[in-house]
Amino acid sequence: MMRCSGVVGAVTVAFAVASAAQAQQPDVTVSLGGRAQIQYSTTSIGEAELAVDPPPSSTFETRRIRLRVDLEVGDWITARIQPDFAQGDLRLADAYVDFALSDYLGLMVGQFKRSFSLIELTSSTVFPTIERGVRIAGLDDYLGGRPGEHYEVLAESGYVGRDLGASLRGGTDRFDWEVGVFNGEGFDARDVNDDKTIASRVSLAPAADAPFRLGAGVVRRDTPGEDGWAYEFDAEWGAFRRPGLHLIAETAFGDDLSATSDARFTGVQGILSWFTPLTSRRLDGVEFVGRASWGDPNGDAADDEGVLLTPGLNLYVFGRNRIMANWDVYLPAADALETQNAFRAQAQVYF
Repeated sequence: MMRCSGVVGAVTVAFAVASAAQAQQPDVTVSLGGRAQIQYSTTSIGEAELAVDPPPSSTFETRRIRLRVDLEVGDWITARIQPDFAQGDLRLADAYVDFALSDYLGLMVGQFKRSFSLIELTSSTVFPTIERGVRIAGLDDYLGGRPGEHYEVLAESGYVGRDLGASLRGGTDRFDWEVGVFNGEGFDARDVNDDKTIASRVSLAPAADAPFRLGAGVVRRDTPGEDGWAYEFDAEWGAFRRPGLHLIAETAFGDDLSATSDARFTGVQGILSWFTPLTSRRLDGVEFVGRASWGDPNGDAADDEGVLLTPGLNLYVFGRNRIMANWDVYLPAADALETQNAFRAQAQVYF
């Protein structure tokens, strides 16, 4: 309760200071925004699969509830404060200051996403599927461990996500790069040792007007007593709400830091979508989505791989406001385990 009160107080002060700054200095611009993602999901895992504490067959949840304060000072300093109120657990998502040192070089300090993985760096408000990876209630308990799925392996090893640190970035319309140094402990946490997590990524468009972009990243994450490396290559064709084909593809491999012994993981995920604009008074467009994701958490272990298949449909009201429906199907490699699935629907408001 003390922590929540402190965050609420900090957000309140931030709003007040931002408003005062806007009133006193003409070169300070303040903008407010936010998002709400309300989700309904089911699971095929029940009492027949789990004798102890089976999950409910269906549930509603506030997946993300975020308010955002953006501050622009002059033409070279921007800042953001963005708390998340989802599921009644208040925590700070983004809190950073961004300095545009020149037209080609910038410095960001605070809490933000590490520069690794196109799938992670693509905002949930524009991501084609509802979830970035497998998120079927009770699946970990049913498998007796982690699902073998691309994004799940990256997340469980702590290679992706928000962290406290600083990064340098630069580039042009065709080429950009970023290198960051972070605590390595995740959301709003001080470091527990002297080592730091280092993440970097580059991306390149073959031509200035090309709808195609290639990227690559590397991250070294430190944990007490063990360091791990992960590498990724990604590609994107098209863009959010651009009519026609949109492709997001990524492959990653490296050290599995969530394993009890030395292990190497491999994963790949691909998402294809097709957006069609509409002239309806209430709908701006419809998007059909298909996703396939495979992961092998430990190359030395047998039958721990898995495949996630997700067909989906998105209905767009305007901008990023949309209604989404997905059917997640997880196919474990082990013959003794059955295929599990979950239907999920999400209403998204973005302003």
